[in-house]
Amino acid sequence: MGIILSCFKGIGKTYLENTKGKEAKILDLSNLSSKEPSFIETIASAINKNDIVFVSSHEDVRNILNDNNIDYDLFYPSKNRKNEFIENEVRKHTNSSEIRNLDRYFETEIESIEEDESKNCFKHCLSGFGEFLGNNPILLSYIDDVKLNSKNKNEHTQKNNE
Repeated sequence: MGIILSCFKGIGKTYLENTKGKEAKILDLSNLSSKEPSFIETIASAINKNDIVFVSSHEDVRNILNDNNIDYDLFYPSKNRKNEFIENEVRKHTNSSEIRNLDRYFETEIESIEEDESKNCFKHCLSGFGEFLGNNPILLSYIDDVKLNSKNKNEHTQKNNE
């Protein structure tokens, strides 16, 4: 059973998938609509088959997870990183309407996250310039544990088959 990561736009999901996808089973469901009738069932099924499942950090998604008593880790930047995140999206050639929305709602979304007091939400504010999922020590340690457990499981299975 894996973990659910609720991630702010631009926090490094794609980079983590590209660099650690061979060490851990990662599934990105961040585009799954919270209005989908099978939203909770889809996440529950995914978490049983993957080490990391990404979901959106939008308030409606967090509310559904909280209402269903589902634990998740929420990774988001501090407010002072707004320009860094916008510049990164420009460099990635993200469409202009998404960049405009990021610029317009950045502080509001961060405030919404910071006000969330759910016991199911474990917040991780990445406040330093250049801090993203791919260099977060907590997350990298988790992936190392997954890799080690997988290796030990494979060795145990191999010994039992001999």
